[in-house]
Amino acid sequence: MWHLIKSLGNVISEVSIDEDYLSYYTSDYVLHFINKNNSLEVNSIQLERDSNYALYNEKLYLSNDGELKIIDIPTHQIFEKFDSGKQYIFTLSENLYIASSYIRTEKKYENIILTNKNEPAFEINGEYAVNEYFNPYLFLFNREKDKIAVVDVYKEKLLWDSILTDKVNGKSIMEGKFLIVPLTQSTIKYEIDTGKVLWNLAMSLPYLRINDQKTKLFSLNAKSFELIDVETGERELQKELSENLHIASHLTYYTDGYLYFSGYRDNNIPVFGAVDVKTGELVFTQTVEMPGEKSFRKGLDRPVVVGNRLYVRDAMKTLHIYERIDTET
Repeated sequence: MWHLIKSLGNVISEVSIDEDYLSYYTSDYVLHFINKNNSLEVNSIQLERDSNYALYNEKLYLSNDGELKIIDIPTHQIFEKFDSGKQYIFTLSENLYIASSYIRTEKKYENIILTNKNEPAFEINGEYAVNEYFNPYLFLFNREKDKIAVVDVYKEKLLWDSILTDKVNGKSIMEGKFLIVPLTQSTIKYEIDTGKVLWNLAMSLPYLRINDQKTKLFSLNAKSFELIDVETGERELQKELSENLHIASHLTYYTDGYLYFSGYRDNNIPVFGAVDVKTGELVFTQTVEMPGEKSFRKGLDRPVVVGNRLYVRDAMKTLHIYERIDTET
């Protein structure tokens, strides 16, 4: 069971997880940092607006449209600030950024990889927009999501691209030498360096999670659990959960052998819970108390679990922090 230890109001973002911190915005545009080890707030920074950000080695990389600021978290000192000249800029790593613009008249993207000295390394221009970065690979797809490509940043070249008969739909997974891409009607596993299709699994879910050993994929949707072998693409387990639950596959979080989720019980009661991924058995569900009339539209973000703490934000912008209670005697 989980015991509620604190509820924080006016939290306007989901909880983000980085190497050292949990972080979130409040409505006054303060970015809060929580130590992952002891769950105590260690710092906060007042900003003018909520912005895209990344955290690396006590530094905050803050993106406002095409401008990037690098801020030392302990001292709040601005190390660097520059305008990329593009519509957007995003941090790929401590040493690499990507600046992008969409040219509507030409229906194409301009993507420039920048070094930490704000110097162009190489460009990726054309129909592809950068979707995700998995060091050292960029995964890209076009505006219609029916063409994909992979770029090796270190080699500064496009490795391969592919035209799909379907559309990208969901969160991709890139691990080691393979890329798993969810589509509307299926999921495809590619060899990362060549683009060779290793398997294609029909009627799978768009938000799959992967275990620490990179050997199993699993997902939840409605009240069904599914387990897939990464090597073969075969479904090893499909199971209906024991309670009347409605779960969306993107509201799941994997850690330590459990797939945590948020959803509804009996159509309108907001709950979080977990499934044992080895057995597909429902381990627990727990109700979240929210003010007002219960509604299917007043739900929860996906839960985040770090150590013995669980963080989940509700539709009223309240962040609930729970601590695990060992009920065994």
